[in-house]
Amino acid sequence: MRDIENVIEQHRDKLAGRRVDAIYFGGGTANLSSTSEVQKIFDALADHFNVGQSEVTLEGIPLLFTSWFHAHLRGLASFPTRHKRISMGIQTFERRQIERMGRQSFGDKKMVKGIVRYAHELGLTVSGDFLFALPGQTTEQMRDDVDQAIDCGLDQICLYHLVLYAKLGTPWSKDADLVGQMQAPAVIADYWLDLRQRLLSNGFVQTTLTNFERYDINKTNRRFIYEEASFNPDVYDALGFGPLSVSTQIDYGQRRGVKLLRRKHLAIYTSDTNRMT
Repeated sequence: MRDIENVIEQHRDKLAGRRVDAIYFGGGTANLSSTSEVQKIFDALADHFNVGQSEVTLEGIPLLFTSWFHAHLRGLASFPTRHKRISMGIQTFERRQIERMGRQSFGDKKMVKGIVRYAHELGLTVSGDFLFALPGQTTEQMRDDVDQAIDCGLDQICLYHLVLYAKLGTPWSKDADLVGQMQAPAVIADYWLDLRQRLLSNGFVQTTLTNFERYDINKTNRRFIYEEASFNPDVYDALGFGPLSVSTQIDYGQRRGVKLLRRKHLAIYTSDTNRMT
């Protein structure tokens, strides 16, 4: 919230009152925050920007969307904006892979279906993120994940292949056995083409490299616009708030795109001392 105030104070002539088409709480497990914290941040944005016609997304894991009687879903539904949606990091429904990730308590298919059903009752749309080409995963297992995702009633399904190689720096990359099970890039591309066709054949349209959306949603004003907007910096500016957030703009004078990553520790302007801290 201090970051929002600081940026507006420094750039009020360019930012205050501007229309915002999409707000995204995420880049991580944003539903770890309490509903009151999310509300306060939203209110801070609404105080300075025109958010009435915006799409608002809250990202997180399935389990936390069920806590306190679906408090996050109900809180999000109450926002005075055009459209609200959630994005869940599901990854896979395959039990062995889930246990390997340590995500066995994050929510299973039954929980996901229940969240989707309740979110739809509240007027929200729902996105699910899935990984494919996991170590030792077969083509049939990948297809089964996609089929189960479709059966859950998700409005958007995002497919990401697992990035895993030696010296990547992640825990799995230090396991030679897991790294050795990874397929060549050309094989992984064939997997993606297979899964892509499966989604297209089941009423989905492709909107970005990783995102697929139900045709009936894509043709309405409830379609997912944040990701599309992020790939169009000639039309949209993206302004990130908080540690390690990303902002993107076009510098027309230099004919280039500009992508700014904030430092982990924010520089907060204090007017009484006229210093940056």
